[in-house]
Amino acid sequence: MADTGTATVTYGDISGSTVHYADVDWIADASGNVEKAGLILNGILLKLETYPGSPAPTTLYDITLERGSPALDVLNAVGANRSATVAEQAAVALATTVLAGAVLGTYTFKIAAAGNLGAGSARIYFTGG
Repeated sequence: MADTGTATVTYGDISGSTVHYADVDWIADASGNVEKAGLILNGILLKLETYPGSPAPTTLYDITLERGSPALDVLNAVGANRSATVAEQAAVALATTVLAGAVLGTYTFKIAAAGNLGAGSARIYFTGG
């Protein structure tokens, strides 16, 4: 599927550590969605931070980080129901039967229900790679 909305990805590292991050600045399309393929993540997911922009997204918008068909959300649903007014953070938890935080390869970043041209940014922290 082609990318929808607008999203720009920037990668960085936390100085003096093995922690890396991917910053995604996004603006939703008219249907409130964003889809950006091609995020490269290798290691263990640690945390998701979200920052509403201007114009603000719709309250309780959702973020997923997907791979495969059918798609699997490697954020393990911690990106659900984000705030439209305050910055939030969520640890990527380990499931009882799956190491939910393990990533290796290329992923698709998705926003749903953010409202017409709602904007924001997300920072995805990971270690390793």
